[in-house]
Amino acid sequence: MNKADWVTIAKGELGVKTVSDGERNPRIEQSHSGTNTEGHDDKAAWCSSFLNWNLHQSGYLGTNSALAHSWPEWSTRLKVPCLVA
Repeated sequence: MNKADWVTIAKGELGVKTVSDGERNPRIEQSHSGTNTEGHDDKAAWCSSFLNWNLHQSGYLGTNSALAHSWPEWSTRLKVPCLVA
């Protein structure tokens, strides 16, 4: 798998968004699988769930947490953006 496959996968999800009250977006709900918000609908915050799902699809391990604050200790801080693992 290419080191930047996660970027390609993320780009493929452009346009995915929360839908109106009373409706559900199963694509977002799928991103919650494997996190502590598994089974929640698309109204729960899903930024961290999406990142976990995306990394998993790319063959990487994330934090398995839906909390954004779970990420600072996950990796090494970079001075400039980088696409390699």
